[in-house]
Amino acid sequence: MAAATAARRLARTLRSARFLALQRDWRAALESPAPGDAPHADAPARRLADDRISAAFTKFVKKGRKIAPDSPAERLHALRAHGKRLRYLLEFFRSLYPPEALGALIDDLKGLQDHLGAFQDATVQSDAILDHAATMGPATAPETLLAMGMVAEALAARQHAARAGFHAAFGPFAAGAPTIRALFPPRLEAGPARARA
Repeated sequence: MAAATAARRLARTLRSARFLALQRDWRAALESPAPGDAPHADAPARRLADDRISAAFTKFVKKGRKIAPDSPAERLHALRAHGKRLRYLLEFFRSLYPPEALGALIDDLKGLQDHLGAFQDATVQSDAILDHAATMGPATAPETLLAMGMVAEALAARQHAARAGFHAAFGPFAAGAPTIRALFPPRLEAGPARARA
């Protein structure tokens, strides 16, 4: 009975003046000329995708190459955010590119993100346990402090492993940059100029 009621309600909504006005306004918006503040609105989606992905990829590789074994955790966290942006672009525009090339790139990027995510998780957990240990009073049982120290040590080992895994995976990823850049050649001019043909 609930499904029949929902179907009738949906049918009424689709025939309503409000929905018909929404359809009319949406069609008018789609058919109207692009606003003056959208310089690349008439460029094909593939050109826009190439430009955005190329820029995001270049930024990710450039920042990733600056990560050293002693880089602060904040840098790895920032790189993780750049990796997320790149992956969102790759997945959003996926249908515009050869599936096998893009699939491999996304898989490699996921692997890097896994290492960065594991490092971030271990960092947050380690900081939390050390902060908590610092607030504990003198009446705290030595066994408790010892256990907390062991957990902190295990988390530090996880951080080290995640960082090492990132470096091992990032080298081959960055080495493939010329091939990847060939897949996403930036083709839009900067600023309000029109796209190159």
